[in-house]
Amino acid sequence: MKIETAFQSKEEMEIRRDLSTTNEWPSQFRFVNVYNGYRRGFAHVFIGNTHAGKSTLVRSLLLDAAMRDDARILLYLSEESVNDFKTEMAFIGQEADFLKRVSIYSEQDDEPGQHLVDVMKALVYQVEPNLVFLDNLTTCFQYNNGGPSAQGAIAQGLKRLFSAEGIPWVTFLHTAKGANDPRRLVTTDDVRGAQSLVNEAQFCAGVNKIEDIDGAITSVLRILKHRGQTVIDKNYRLNYSSRARVYTDDSVVNKERLKEWLTAGQKVAGATKQGRTSAPSASK
Repeated sequence: MKIETAFQSKEEMEIRRDLSTTNEWPSQFRFVNVYNGYRRGFAHVFIGNTHAGKSTLVRSLLLDAAMRDDARILLYLSEESVNDFKTEMAFIGQEADFLKRVSIYSEQDDEPGQHLVDVMKALVYQVEPNLVFLDNLTTCFQYNNGGPSAQGAIAQGLKRLFSAEGIPWVTFLHTAKGANDPRRLVTTDDVRGAQSLVNEAQFCAGVNKIEDIDGAITSVLRILKHRGQTVIDKNYRLNYSSRARVYTDDSVVNKERLKEWLTAGQKVAGATKQGRTSAPSASK
């Protein structure tokens, strides 16, 4: 049992303050920079409902992070094969040498049923990454097929691993089935399965797509947790390139504008529901 006093020397305080305000992963995305980048050993969690754009966000953040000169990124996939992922990345339309800094592992290309934490430990030992992406934890075979206690144990195992190694990790989570409501924004309570990871993560964001009455779609990201960092702007619009199939950047959205978009989305949902209700039944 390890116990320490709360005392810190002035030098230690200064070092801790400097580390807390240093951004080691400067980004083209404002919502990353406002948190001072990916923090060593911290969990950065993104929650999104069906078709919210999580896979697009994975590709976008990966491209962005890989531009760091000394990046060594590990990407762990649970839903896609490596071939599937590379096919999606092909739409960026140009060779990107910096993607050689990304090592990809997929559950789809390996034997099923392996222990997730053990596999991740082996990959960390082999790749020696300074940033890890896990897309997506809720559909990893062992996590998806485990109960709340098993899911909590996996989350704790990953958290301890990356904390001990000082590696920031970024993971994506599905929402529960009942949370796929276009009339409201995702919260930490909407995560599928165990709540342990979102409760303990240092950074958490929700991702939504909002469609207005004219069919225009707005991708919105909201920062839900930002432990250890002062964050003023918490709502962002993600700007999408249909040609490259990635988000290129983001812009701050005020609460009034976000409310307008959400109200428009609620009208669409209401009109869709009304159309289903009033649709004539098939003749016998």
